Amino acid sequence: MKVSRYPSQANITILAHGKRLQQVQSFKLLGHRLYEDGRCEKEIQCRIRTAKSAFNNFKKILTYRKINLSLGMRLMKTLVWSGFLYCCETWTLTTSTIKRLQAFEMWCIRRILRVSWIARKSNDEVLQVANCHRILMTDILQRQLRYFGHI
Repeated sequence: MKVSRYPSQANITILAHGKRLQQVQSFKLLGHRLYEDGRCEKEIQCRIRTAKSAFNNFKKILTYRKINLSLGMRLMKTLVWSGFLYCCETWTLTTSTIKRLQAFEMWCIRRILRVSWIARKSNDEVLQVANCHRILMTDILQRQLRYFGHI
């Protein structure tokens, strides 16, 4: 017998105006998909895909050699991360999702610097060349703390 780590909730009966509401496994609310078990791995994967698509739409601007690196990073935060971080306050973060988010951040920085994975540069070397440090997880955690303080 296989026991799930996240067991499904039993059917809950909720009545609204005398009618029973249907229980679903997931639903989309304001562009954010919510699941009955509270996990968000699929939502984060979807957000990463759309953010990479947005990055590729603005690739000519973000990787233009004549713009300053700091301006490229600010443009990335404005054009790519703004949509990516929508509703990040509700994400439940696990070690695997944190690693995925950090990998996405490094993917963006490497694209802006035009550093290929074939170049065999470590993430620390890339961050040193970019003269920056990882801020995506810090931003997500700050947003979550602000949200919890608001609630």
